[in-house]
Amino acid sequence: MTGPNRRAVLVGLACTWVSRAFAAGPSERQVELFSRWHAARRRGVPLLVIVIPDAGEWARGRVVGAALVEADDDLSSALGGHEGVCATVADLRLLGVEVPTSAWFVRIGVEVPAAVEWRDGPTVGPDDLDELNGPIDAVVRMLRAWLPPDPRPGAAADGRTRWVDEAVPGSHWAIGGGCGLTIEGVDQGSMNYSCGMGHVPRRAVRFLYFADLR
Repeated sequence: MTGPNRRAVLVGLACTWVSRAFAAGPSERQVELFSRWHAARRRGVPLLVIVIPDAGEWARGRVVGAALVEADDDLSSALGGHEGVCATVADLRLLGVEVPTSAWFVRIGVEVPAAVEWRDGPTVGPDDLDELNGPIDAVVRMLRAWLPPDPRPGAAADGRTRWVDEAVPGSHWAIGGGCGLTIEGVDQGSMNYSCGMGHVPRRAVRFLYFADLR
């Protein structure tokens, strides 16, 4: 589909999304999802969504965060060839994307109709925060096998900037161990976090924090 017809479809999709989201009162994260989808279209690259799990599932943010931090040049360049965002399965429905609740990552093409792929992640129990090495390795292997490296010069550096140096939209980077945490770029003021999160591998100390801090 090309020309005016393609543009009409894209405008129609955007109007449908906005009407659905704003009718219910969009969250800041949902607005960010829509913004990143438009950014992906402008760049002509797929949108890669890190699926936010149910509240209290700390392990996924640690596993995914460690996988991003440890990305080699090939994986960093692959990430640089995607626009990134974090969103829930319910948020994705507002974009017309249906994926199972087991999905950890969703890749959405910019063509119309958009190609949608997803990948499930490893099983990590709520009490497994001190045994994350296996799941981290599994996610790194999966991303390397799934996402093709971007051959553009500077793609690896771009990927590290977008996915590691900066917070992935819809999330925050945080640093924590067995007691409390520090959220990067956020004035935590009187915000207190309980101890008892468990001891975690050093490679997972910096992790993705998905809570809404408004």
